[in-house]
Amino acid sequence: MQGSIRPSTESAESARHWGFNMVEIPLRSDLPHFTIVVELDGAIYRLEFRWNTREAAYYMNIYDADEVIIQGSLKCVVGWPIGVLQCTDPRRPAGMLVFVDSANSERDPVWIDGKDLYNLDTVTRVPGYGELGDRVRLQYWTLADMQVVADGG
Repeated sequence: MQGSIRPSTESAESARHWGFNMVEIPLRSDLPHFTIVVELDGAIYRLEFRWNTREAAYYMNIYDADEVIIQGSLKCVVGWPIGVLQCTDPRRPAGMLVFVDSANSERDPVWIDGKDLYNLDTVTRVPGYGELGDRVRLQYWTLADMQVVADGG
């Protein structure tokens, strides 16, 4: 698994809690294709992110702990619940995954390819860079969070 991150006490403590139980899921901004493993509501999930060059968009696949796909080809769109409305699989996370733009620009995340910079007799490689995990963050809202929002809190 490219870029795999296993859940640990360190990553659980580093996840930022946003509201009642909202959790920010740490993502990578240094790879156009990566996989992370997270625990959501007591269940283990594998989230795979892939940059689609043709559409200039990131897509996400959700797998269970046995790496069986639950839902695939979910476009990573800012400000919209990901996969909630389309998936009736009982293995899916009970809460809601939402991409949030920390700069409030409401733009979806992009990947910028690396390039070589030439200066006289040296070549410097500038690595590629993605906005997932940087400007665009992934939050998980539990059922309790969604109830608080629904109640106007």
